[in-house]
Amino acid sequence: RYWRFLYFSPLVTSIVSIALIFTQLFLAGRQGWLNALLLSLNLVRDPVPFLTSEHTFLNCVIVLAIWHGLAFTILVFLAGLQQIPVERYEAASVDGAGPLRQFWNIAVPGLRPQIFFVAVLGMMGAFQVFETIYTLAGKSGDAGARFGPNDSALTLVPLIYHTGFETFEMGKSSAIAYVLFALILALTIVQIQYYRRKES
Repeated sequence: RYWRFLYFSPLVTSIVSIALIFTQLFLAGRQGWLNALLLSLNLVRDPVPFLTSEHTFLNCVIVLAIWHGLAFTILVFLAGLQQIPVERYEAASVDGAGPLRQFWNIAVPGLRPQIFFVAVLGMMGAFQVFETIYTLAGKSGDAGARFGPNDSALTLVPLIYHTGFETFEMGKSSAIAYVLFALILALTIVQIQYYRRKES
């Protein structure tokens, strides 16, 4: 229960709080935790501009989003692993299968529904990231860009927000939203068809 709580805690924590923590992690100069570590280990000569460079800003968003969503994925896989009968592992062990063989031949096939579920939700979530970009962009150092330096993280949902609520082009914003819906729907159908073929 302790480990489950520890894994799940990022998911129930406010995204703004997490973004503030990661802002401190990615700050330029020695005041940034990651830069302080890299400089102390002599892995870099100069501080890395994680949040102030358009080449690294989106990578910081990806790292934060993965860490925040990993909790839900771990719990889904834990629930799936508990549904696999222990007798299968015991029989495989008697037959001489090692841990790696048991993982690939028992655990992975047994987790197929969970893998499909996580893949679909992860794909949808990846297209709908907004809060993380908007919060981290406040520390990018570029006052004119709301979505990272030089708007380097202007993905589809931030583009919908920018078009609809900043430039007030509601028709264009609605069109982009419909394109996003169609794209997610098409990719979900592809994943469903792939899963059904694997099951059959």
